[in-house]
Amino acid sequence: MSTSGGVAGATLPASYNDLLGWTFDLECCVQAVAPTAAASLQLLRIPISVTTTVTNTLLTIAAVGNTVTHCYTALYTSAGTVVGQSADQSSAWGTGGSAFTALTVALSGGPYTVTPLSSDDFVWGAIYIGTAVSLPTFYAAQNLAAFVNLGTTASRRRLGTYAVSNTATLPNITPGSIVSGGNGMWMGIN
Repeated sequence: MSTSGGVAGATLPASYNDLLGWTFDLECCVQAVAPTAAASLQLLRIPISVTTTVTNTLLTIAAVGNTVTHCYTALYTSAGTVVGQSADQSSAWGTGGSAFTALTVALSGGPYTVTPLSSDDFVWGAIYIGTAVSLPTFYAAQNLAAFVNLGTTASRRRLGTYAVSNTATLPNITPGSIVSGGNGMWMGIN
């Protein structure tokens, strides 16, 4: 793994050059942030323009959380349909994990074929934590949420949150109900 130009200790996933899509260049990561809240999807838009077969989500954890439950990554179509979700990551993101770790998280039951709904389509990568005493942190671009959603509608947010009860199975979402903002964590797909 190579070192990122951003946060000290951050590393690029070994398969960085083989990614099918990502939220933004990992070199822009200059801070570590937690998801906005437990029991809320942290949505991160990843552009796709062609039919894509996705097996994994990739992210870089900066610090583990404490007493976390129901921790997942997921992938959603731009229409809000859940494509797939990972197995529970509570151990990796909680007290049993380690900081400064690039994670490749398989989508359970994958690989999944994602077909764009339009020429400028995207998927939302999602990070979800059901409960936590303290949330884990992931690498992010500084102040990204402050300007990145300018000029977008709720259903096309680059960053957003969506309230979900503490659950082990992530539901479909209504894109028009996505709340603008949230923390701009890096995520890729391969």
